Amino acid sequence: MDAESAMSWINILLGNPRTCAEFCNSKFHKHDTNQNGTLELNEVVKLVADVCVIMNLAVPEEDKLSSLFDRYDKNHDTHLSAEEFNGFFNTFIRLSLRELDKKTKAGQSYAGSGNKEHSTGSGKLEAFACARCLEKRKERRERVVITVTTLSGQVAYGPADLPKSTTICELKTLFDAEEKKGLAHGGNILLDTDSLEGLPADATLTVLYCLQMEFGWTWEEPPRRVGGGTPAKKEDDQLKREVFCVDGQMWLEGQSAMDLPPGNWEISLRLKRLSDYEGFRDDVLIWLSRKDGTRMDVDVDGDLEERIPSLDIWTVYRYWTIDTAGGEVIVSMISLDNHCDPDDPGRLMRGLMIDKVVVEPVC
Repeated sequence: MDAESAMSWINILLGNPRTCAEFCNSKFHKHDTNQNGTLELNEVVKLVADVCVIMNLAVPEEDKLSSLFDRYDKNHDTHLSAEEFNGFFNTFIRLSLRELDKKTKAGQSYAGSGNKEHSTGSGKLEAFACARCLEKRKERRERVVITVTTLSGQVAYGPADLPKSTTICELKTLFDAEEKKGLAHGGNILLDTDSLEGLPADATLTVLYCLQMEFGWTWEEPPRRVGGGTPAKKEDDQLKREVFCVDGQMWLEGQSAMDLPPGNWEISLRLKRLSDYEGFRDDVLIWLSRKDGTRMDVDVDGDLEERIPSLDIWTVYRYWTIDTAGGEVIVSMISLDNHCDPDDPGRLMRGLMIDKVVVEPVC
């Protein structure tokens, strides 16, 4: 086939999509030698070489053909599906048409030149293709396609081709970076230090945005009403609302009840130590329990100065991380001074502001 006939043949294919699709389909199945329904680079090289013989045109250079293959390998699996190959082939013949037109205008003769260049170049190109396939497979084994969806099924990120060495912490910075969140796969929460190494080649993860919940206190009159009873509320300039303030109490007894769904939860207290803080010489007892009275954990804290060193600054004091099957959990707080003298106001407790219990899922 001379140059003009080759150009006419290409124009017929481009002008008749059905004819072009039938030609693509026949070539696709002919060169799918392993019959896996896709074409690998070495199979595409042989197909291109055959078409170049028809057009009496030299086979493309290695880098150009590999680059075109990668361009249409949309999912980066080192194979071209029938749909991907259709796009590849249309671009290939358009480039061939341009090359034929350019060389025809330059007055070059094509008699026999294509067969000669094919016979000398295709062998090297096939060898390159085989080596490139091995290289691509190795690269593919070291990468994973990640899609992240919300609980409702909406795509939050991806699909993205990432190195398997990427950590979960690094992945979380790639979308909604300001949001605190966790990632799960197959019902398992992934740790920040985990990598993508153990995931399948095409993995879908679920993002769990961490929603913070707050629960207020209910205070009880201590059994011995000595030293001022329960704490009163005081306006706080930072929170812009009223907050319980310990000011002249000798006994302190209160609780915060919450109904938590199953999962891992971090339970904290938001506290502030004022400049006129004093008292609390004996233990402040804080514990978790269930509604039936079963105690889950106990924390005895007799030195809030060390635990909350900053004055006049709200501190979220993290106490526990619990794993619960769900149900009501109660945080109880009791502070007392067994040796206090009701007639000695210096023995009373002052200067501790108690806001709320803060609960958030472990992400």
